[in-house]
Amino acid sequence: MKTKQLFTLFTALVTFTCFSQNTITVDNNPGITEVTNFVYANLQDAIDAAQNNDTLYIQASATSYGDVTVNKTLNIIGRSHSENNKISYIDNMDVTPNASNSYFSGLNFTDEISINNPLPVTDLVFENNYINHIGFSLSSGGINNCIIRGNVVRYLGESSSWDSPIQNGVLTNNIFLHDVNIAYPESVSLKNNIFFCYTGKILIVNESNNNTDLIIENSIILKMNSNAGSVSPYDGIQFKNCLTYNPNASVFDDLPGTGNLNNTNPQFENVTDDDFDASTDDYHLKAGSPAIGAGTDGEDIGLYNASGYLFNMFGITYGTPTVNITNITESVQEGQPLQVTITASSN
Repeated sequence: MKTKQLFTLFTALVTFTCFSQNTITVDNNPGITEVTNFVYANLQDAIDAAQNNDTLYIQASATSYGDVTVNKTLNIIGRSHSENNKISYIDNMDVTPNASNSYFSGLNFTDEISINNPLPVTDLVFENNYINHIGFSLSSGGINNCIIRGNVVRYLGESSSWDSPIQNGVLTNNIFLHDVNIAYPESVSLKNNIFFCYTGKILIVNESNNNTDLIIENSIILKMNSNAGSVSPYDGIQFKNCLTYNPNASVFDDLPGTGNLNNTNPQFENVTDDDFDASTDDYHLKAGSPAIGAGTDGEDIGLYNASGYLFNMFGITYGTPTVNITNITESVQEGQPLQVTITASSN
């Protein structure tokens, strides 16, 4: 990938708030009073009312904000994707080319992020989200110049998706729970991720037909159940300084590539099964882990590397304010003050 392209991508991360014009709160909890241009109960109404570069804060709610279409440049930020009782849910989100340069963080997408326009959507950033599926139709232009970082992703792309690629993409510090389909691998950086293998094989698929290998760096492939496991059977994939681990009797085949640690315990602080559990899992490496310093350029293998990005298990967006009620009087007499303790912080 060209240096200029990478610079453009990471500039998008640090500047998204600088160009924000207005801040809109979206809250579908009971008792919320809507205020035009400031507070909305319906997310699509808020999107429709917003101007390019506005920031929408999606409040935590037990009720999903439903299906939406994003057709302008917006910063859409939720409370978290997995913190107990503080999750911002969206079902299906359709992203159009007019949504280029948008930023999405702290959201739990229960259905699909659909990118189905014949023209590409450019300069998207997905960070700190739980994403059930990022999908493309075979006629779509896909994503060009994107960052997918710090997410938990169940499915990425579609089988036979070479006409709907991710081009000029940085996919790093993510947990991938199921199939990963990549096209145009010569322009995709895929490193410091964790890939789970639930069934017989982990399906990392290079959909390109131009004989260019997909390079996966500094990543960990896990299989925590007793089924026999092996890495993707597809050609065109090379692993560089990656690690495989299955604590059961069955073992992975050696990875194709160089510098890999095959069938080696990464020594996580706490990971016991195939289910992602934000409240109990801890993917930090223990002192003495063989993955420490074993990546390319002496980096650690796994989610936490020298990039400075800190993976957040709950999907809380750093730099955004959060308010928590830590203590509240259970009951008071009529006319008596209600004692509430509120803490506020910037993550």
